[in-house]
Amino acid sequence: QRQVQDLGREAWLMACPLRVHDFHPEAYFSFKPKFLQECLATLLLYQRLREDNAMKQLSSVALADDSSILQFFGDVYVRQLESCAAEAASVQKHLLDGVLLSQGSGDATVARGASNAIGL
Repeated sequence: QRQVQDLGREAWLMACPLRVHDFHPEAYFSFKPKFLQECLATLLLYQRLREDNAMKQLSSVALADDSSILQFFGDVYVRQLESCAAEAASVQKHLLDGVLLSQGSGDATVARGASNAIGL
């Protein structure tokens, strides 16, 4: 096990629904394994959306059926909106870019990515 230490102040960790214990520096990390994959997938997607429209990640799977990823993404976004509005605005812009990319495209992969962007 590893102690939380300074990571307990990180917004992304505080938004993580997988924490079982508290955020005190002397506390230990503890996750419910069932949700670990969704948490990591969401954080990767959010990180990619800070940089570009993440169409590859958005197109890989239909998120409409995965409420845990949608909910966790929303939690991460709201926390970032409160702490770093410019970063959250960048994510929002890249999501919108993903939607606009689908205009006039008959590609099912692009359509799935746009649908996921709308959902997020």
